[in-house]
Amino acid sequence: MSYAEDEEALELARRKMLRELAREAALRRCCKTPSRRSREATTIDDLIRATEDCLVGVIFFYSPTCPYCRMLEPMFEEAARILGDRMAFLKVNVAYAPQLAAMFHVMATPTLVAFRRGKEVDRIVGLPSPERFEALLLSLLESEKCPIPEVAY
Repeated sequence: MSYAEDEEALELARRKMLRELAREAALRRCCKTPSRRSREATTIDDLIRATEDCLVGVIFFYSPTCPYCRMLEPMFEEAARILGDRMAFLKVNVAYAPQLAAMFHVMATPTLVAFRRGKEVDRIVGLPSPERFEALLLSLLESEKCPIPEVAY
């Protein structure tokens, strides 16, 4: 290898490292303590902690006896596995935390409540299509300029 080729390879490696550092900084800005799985919220303090920790997130209000909730759960968990380092994924069992359901005016399950900087920005009542669910998550990430993964679920 010539000196020019060495310099070019070094420059490419430097740029790659800087892109990776910028990506990691953006992820830390979006969510301070990333998690690759959803978290169960049983108190208002759990929700407050999550909104302070992550700029955006989704709360899944469910009932253990709801068939549509059981259909949505694998999709929700897969999204948490893929996007959990970028946003919060919280689950609220309305049978165990009815006060949280009442606080968010949840009248049916499943209900997804999307938040941005601690404020509700969108809501889906009922079982969403995978495309609608993905659009919700991507719009949340775009709203705070959080990195969007190349491969969606």
